[in-house]
Amino acid sequence: MNEPQRENFRVVKIRKSQRDPDSRPPLFLSGGPSRPAHGVAGNKIKTTKYNIITFLPKNLMEQFRRLFNVFWLIQCVISLIPSIAAYSAVTTIMGLAIVLVISMLKDGYEDYRRYMSDKEANLQPVYVFRDGKFEVINSENLLVGDIVRVDKNEVFPADLVMVSCSDHSGIIFIETSNLDGERNLKRMYAFEHSKSFQDESSLLHQLQGELVVELPNPYLYEFTGQWKMPHTQVQSVSNEQLLDSHPSHDLRSMFPISVENLCLRGARLKKTNWAIGIVVYAGMETKLSKNSTAARTKFSTMDKTLNFCISMLFVFLTILSLALMGGSYAVAPTTSNYFYLKNASESSHHLFLNFFTNLMLLNTFIPLSLMVTLEVSIFLQSFFMQWDDDMKSEERGNMRVLTSNLNSELGIIEYVFCDKTGTLTKNQMVFKRCCVSGVVFNDAMDGQLAAMMKDKEIAEDMRSSMLVFLEALTICNDVVPEISKDIDSAADLPSSDPTTFVSSSPDEIGLVQCAANNGWRLYHREPSHVIIVDDELRRIEYKVLHVIEFTPERRRMSVLIQRKDGTRMLLSKGADMAMIPLCQDKTDASVLEKMIRDSEQFATEGYRVLMIAAREVSEDEFISFETAFHRASTMFDRRKEEVAGLYESLERDLICHGVTAVEDKLQEEVPETVQYLIRAGMHVWILTGDKLQTALTIAFSSSIITPDMALSIVDSSDWGELQEELRKAQEEAPGTQGKALVIGGAALALAQARAEEQLVALCQTCTVIVCARCAPAQKAQVVDLVNRRLEKVSLAVGDGGNDVPMILAANVGIGIMGNEGMQAARSSDFAIGEFRHLKKLLAVHGRHSCLRTSDVIKYSFFKNICFCSPQVVYFFYTLFSSTTIYNAWIILGFNIIFTGLPPFALAIFEKDLTQEVIFLYPELYCCSDRKQPLSLRSFVAWELQAVLQGIVLTLGILYSMASYEVAPYEEGGQVSSADGVGMVLAEAVVWSVTLKIIVVLRHWTIITHICIWLSVFAFYMVLLTLNTYFCPLAALGDSNPVSTCGTVYNEVLRSSHSWLVVILWVFVVLLSDVAIAYVRRTFYPQPWQILQEELLLNNGARLRKPTE
Repeated sequence: MNEPQRENFRVVKIRKSQRDPDSRPPLFLSGGPSRPAHGVAGNKIKTTKYNIITFLPKNLMEQFRRLFNVFWLIQCVISLIPSIAAYSAVTTIMGLAIVLVISMLKDGYEDYRRYMSDKEANLQPVYVFRDGKFEVINSENLLVGDIVRVDKNEVFPADLVMVSCSDHSGIIFIETSNLDGERNLKRMYAFEHSKSFQDESSLLHQLQGELVVELPNPYLYEFTGQWKMPHTQVQSVSNEQLLDSHPSHDLRSMFPISVENLCLRGARLKKTNWAIGIVVYAGMETKLSKNSTAARTKFSTMDKTLNFCISMLFVFLTILSLALMGGSYAVAPTTSNYFYLKNASESSHHLFLNFFTNLMLLNTFIPLSLMVTLEVSIFLQSFFMQWDDDMKSEERGNMRVLTSNLNSELGIIEYVFCDKTGTLTKNQMVFKRCCVSGVVFNDAMDGQLAAMMKDKEIAEDMRSSMLVFLEALTICNDVVPEISKDIDSAADLPSSDPTTFVSSSPDEIGLVQCAANNGWRLYHREPSHVIIVDDELRRIEYKVLHVIEFTPERRRMSVLIQRKDGTRMLLSKGADMAMIPLCQDKTDASVLEKMIRDSEQFATEGYRVLMIAAREVSEDEFISFETAFHRASTMFDRRKEEVAGLYESLERDLICHGVTAVEDKLQEEVPETVQYLIRAGMHVWILTGDKLQTALTIAFSSSIITPDMALSIVDSSDWGELQEELRKAQEEAPGTQGKALVIGGAALALAQARAEEQLVALCQTCTVIVCARCAPAQKAQVVDLVNRRLEKVSLAVGDGGNDVPMILAANVGIGIMGNEGMQAARSSDFAIGEFRHLKKLLAVHGRHSCLRTSDVIKYSFFKNICFCSPQVVYFFYTLFSSTTIYNAWIILGFNIIFTGLPPFALAIFEKDLTQEVIFLYPELYCCSDRKQPLSLRSFVAWELQAVLQGIVLTLGILYSMASYEVAPYEEGGQVSSADGVGMVLAEAVVWSVTLKIIVVLRHWTIITHICIWLSVFAFYMVLLTLNTYFCPLAALGDSNPVSTCGTVYNEVLRSSHSWLVVILWVFVVLLSDVAIAYVRRTFYPQPWQILQEELLLNNGARLRKPTE
């Protein structure tokens, strides 16, 4: 007997009383026992990130991981040092505090929702066996080793090894949509030697032993364990259940537990009245909790560019501050001539302090409100996507945005990778044709096989082969029949009575339905036997001796059965590549060759192909296999490898009996969507596990490949031949619609390993690439190859769990909520209901999000640089004395209040073209101005314009105000004060940057108007409020409330000269904006601008198609 290594397992003792200790023992780690690794007592779930004590420090730590917040924290520290602070620290700290509080409120709200969800789960009532009876406790009080009862439609509160259930056969039906999204019922099994424990008395007196299970891990579909039972219990409950032929009675005190005996937390009990199990993993140790990882962090191209721009600006500010510090040092000898700068000479020698003062004065170069604006606007963009009725599926509801910071990435996709089954097709399988012993049946669903079997002239070998073929279709699967009414006997089941078949695999239902239509109806299934009703209503019972489940690595499934006459048969079905090597030795060569040709023909017609094979197993071989299997299955270490070896020894020398062809129809609008993506300049790759012929046929039917494309096929696994095929494909001249490449999985793997450079060069020349026979890991490798070598923005779309690696590897992952469950959708960044929704997601939502986000970033920096540039000019007029030109309250209010709303309007409602025009002209997606909307070149152009406008406004207003010997707004004849000039300049900047958005905007709405004019109105209302309420009180400790709070504002606003100066210079700077926009639109128009004008000239009429 193989004993498990201590570091790999734990022992679970069964708890039957409240007095029993927690059966979660110390874990045996390398180095000896240690404390329990559960972290949270009992079955309590905790998914929150914070608690009341840790929220503030932990959230602040997360906030200051951003370079943006660190920069402003430095500004706050500088403002707290009196010797270098340029203005009151209150305004700087308040600005950063507002930004942090908004982010904290968002994080706190999300965490509170997690807390309420945890609380609801922890307080769920659970039936637990204590002192001979079941009593109700809260879920959080469950302990490992407790015996728990779950009733129908209830959720399993922990990971349970099943003891018994209401069905005496031990079959338990569960739904795992909370785990993997699959809504199809799955069969689980109670432990063979305890399934008879149906009452409380048997649980109290007969349920004994201890469970040895592997350490907690996140693998949903893997579990290894043993149940050690006393010999007396084994003899009392298991004599009739054990195989009489088993030679090794000394092994029966230890029995294997597999994943089929484990029901996971989050699964729901279905079609079973009740089930009883033993808790083996609780709380944060359950597989569901182990899979509940934090959301993946992906950075969009826009995020990376923004970080670079911020870093570049920070470097620029540092250099500028050093330059201004040098200017201060240069003019220091002359400052002693001015009494109001009597300390400047002294200060100028403190270069270090002067540098930080300058840096503080120029901090508004980086907009304080940008991150809040982006987070909120992107969050709202996501809601618009999810509310779009065009993106709604009747069966699966609205689309879901799971990673909102990638909204803009949808507008710059260059490579699209997609699965075939369930993504391009519906994953609703319909049995179409089959071939049995070389004879093709085109009408199998109409009973053609049954009719032929009744033909007395048919050869006995053919009849036998057809029988095995129908047996395999009916038994070699996990389909469960649901009879539409109560039936006590097979005689009550007329052949026309409807039966619903339930399975986790749609194609298996098609196979079983075909067998039923040919008089071989699946009537009842239990772990130990299957009952079939033939067309004469006779019940035929088969014993199920062993089931070898399908795995992606083996690509086949086998069932070992025993007929009534005692004959043991191994029935197998699987992909032809996996089955043909197993059938070559025992199958007639001519028959096998004929079936291979038929399978290739079926694949050419676009059908999914499975090969059916079988062989008879002798009694000696069966006993030998069972003995070896029992010994291997009770191992703890290397169990998986040993069992896999036994499976290979059994699945050999098969005889091929037939081939099936199942059709998976295309989803709606797949050809139109694919053609749109190709015309939009995207490279489309199809990554599928199907045969090359099947993939090629689907590619043609879905318009992925068209007759106008030059087609190359690379499918050699020989290195020399592969090199030649790659060379020919590279030299192939493109057609009118480009080039298409179809490559097999083996050829692709060999090319990646030995000719990656040549493969990448070939892929760059192809518009469409179809990769057949791709394993899930290989799909991810292909996506990684494009990301790594071509550095292009990639998108992967799939619907099944086998597509998850590909989705995670791509820059943007799209999951389709399909028949294969929600694994892909939950692992994705965006989840949609149908493939056709991808068209609008990229062309409309992606385009608009990209446009909006890039414009918001450029505009936010523009307005701040325009606001801060006057301060740089002002340095030269104040002998570099680090005097601020703006009031501190204006600096605080500029980003948050005065200019805070227009960016939101730009980020939420901006668009250049209507949906109809975008759909009519796919080429708009790949225009040069859309490929890099936030390029360094465009960013620098915007910000240079901001610098120039800021300088023009400053010089213009300074000289306009200096044209009077006395200030026109002062009754006492005083000269213009710095505060007065700063007030007029701030007013001009607010007007210019607000009206700038009018020039930039492409689409107007009522909300846009409100945001723009409300911002201007807020500017004057804030000044009025400060003037009326704050200044007389010398609020917030200002040392000079008159000059720094703004009592001069009333006089400035009442001066006609001030208004004329503002209007004049705002008009001048806006005139330059309008002139530049006019020249660009008239002489260098973008394609979208031409279409926009044509749409206006047609008075909104529908534009003509490009072909007209």
